[in-house]
Amino acid sequence: MKMIFNRQLLKEKRNFAASFLMQENTAKVFHDAADLIMDSLEILDLNPLNTLELGARSGICSAKLQDFYPNSAITATDISPLLLVSNPIKRQILCDDETFYLNADKKFDLVVSNLNIHHINDTEAFLLRMQNMLTPDGYFVASFFAEGSLRNFRKVLIEAEAKVGTRHYQRVIPFIRANDISQILLHANYRN
Repeated sequence: MKMIFNRQLLKEKRNFAASFLMQENTAKVFHDAADLIMDSLEILDLNPLNTLELGARSGICSAKLQDFYPNSAITATDISPLLLVSNPIKRQILCDDETFYLNADKKFDLVVSNLNIHHINDTEAFLLRMQNMLTPDGYFVASFFAEGSLRNFRKVLIEAEAKVGTRHYQRVIPFIRANDISQILLHANYRN
């Protein structure tokens, strides 16, 4: 399988971004996406005993999960040690690649991923691994960028580069096609 995303490079970029993500204005997109996740969880009316957050970064979503589910044992994972340092969740797991995190002994009622899974090379295999981590009635809830996301951002970058006369570089990663999302979920045996 061709690897589109270099996980080591992603780790380096997250470590570099750690100081910026602590600033409220630079993390607005993570707050907004976390709020959407929390809105979805409120509708589901869950009472998870064990919750896992994949790609927890500095804890924007983790803090919201902790407030919303005070009785849940929440585990936060990320590939960046610099981001986990500021995460409010005490049970943390540093993963070289959280897309391969799998603890067969541990099952979760809820697995959450906030703006993280669009960096995965094999989404279907990842979703199948998540099935093994969920309790029989468990839920996996995620937010991610899909094709067409950040279109205006890309356009502004290209225009700015043209204006200053620099070469254009791809700065926005390729995203999964929106039409493929439902098919991938079906192949990975997800329902609801």
